[in-house]
Amino acid sequence: MKRLYIAGPMSGKPYLNVAAFDAATERLATAGYYVVSPIDLDRRAGCMPYNYQGGIVPEEVYHARFNASMQSLLSDCCAIALLDEVKRVNADDRGMSVSESGWITGSKGTRAEIAAGTLAGYPIYNVAEWLHLSVLLGQK
Repeated sequence: MKRLYIAGPMSGKPYLNVAAFDAATERLATAGYYVVSPIDLDRRAGCMPYNYQGGIVPEEVYHARFNASMQSLLSDCCAIALLDEVKRVNADDRGMSVSESGWITGSKGTRAEIAAGTLAGYPIYNVAEWLHLSVLLGQK
């Protein structure tokens, strides 16, 4: 069973994009994956994401939670599932904020997670692609 870390934008999103992370977690877990979500890590740490309705997190909280999430990504997981709003690069994407591995996101945290996963040799796909792979591999 693959241990997937869910990556995607949080800062600046209403309620830190909790609904998108929770939906991705549920869909991937139902497909047979073990899922680690930074939202769930924050909840377990007592830092309830919905306290930040406007998506603005105090800097010291951001750094502490980001560091904990990166530690979990690199020690507990072996692959990354990107929220579907993070897109692959295509020919029309010149001038966008593109990661080295070919994903477009305006989120510096997501770019860092992609970079760490790439350096660690992790497979990186979006949620829809992981769900398709689970069907092909007969996981569920």
